[in-house]
Amino acid sequence: MRPQAGRRFRGLGQTLRDCGLKEHEEGGIYSTMTNGNDLRLEVGVRRWGAWVGVIEVQYRS
Repeated sequence: MRPQAGRRFRGLGQTLRDCGLKEHEEGGIYSTMTNGNDLRLEVGVRRWGAWVGVIEVQYRS
């Protein structure tokens, strides 16, 4: 992994944790409930080489 992608990946994870999302044990997946309702937010972060990808999903639990 290129150093810049690694720093961005770690920084994004920290930002998600700072926003109250909890990291799952398998890593790269963060989730939380939104605004006290039954909506759930899940964010997946992946890295490969110089690339960092993010997928955001909202669904009713």
